[in-house]
Amino acid sequence: MNPRTGAHYKTVVPVPIGDAEILTQYVPADAVAPARPVAEDQDAVSVLVGRLRVEAAAERIRSTGRPATGDRVRHAPAGVVRARGFTLTRTPTPRNPLHVSLTRGGGWDDAAAQLLDRCFVDAGAWVGTDA
Repeated sequence: MNPRTGAHYKTVVPVPIGDAEILTQYVPADAVAPARPVAEDQDAVSVLVGRLRVEAAAERIRSTGRPATGDRVRHAPAGVVRARGFTLTRTPTPRNPLHVSLTRGGGWDDAAAQLLDRCFVDAGAWVGTDA
């Protein structure tokens, strides 16, 4: 039970993420290091399962539901990310049922960030918006 709201948690049965599935990372224009967790105390990078355009990703992530000028997405196959040592865990929320957390057993350092960046660079370029 959620102590704040009193709601009961649902039991979630994990659905595997196939190697051929595409992951989308949404990155705001002002992001400094997209291949690292947002805050120092976090151990995961957030992505979405599915090949989404920047507008569709923003609907699930931004409070306004719209991308800002310069926001962008990038895509990578789940198998490539997994092969480079990252663990993919579906972590859906009511607002974002496509949410996936990327973790790495050794933690996040420059080498891990470069490995993750390389997963997306190998898969193609950034796709952005001038909204």
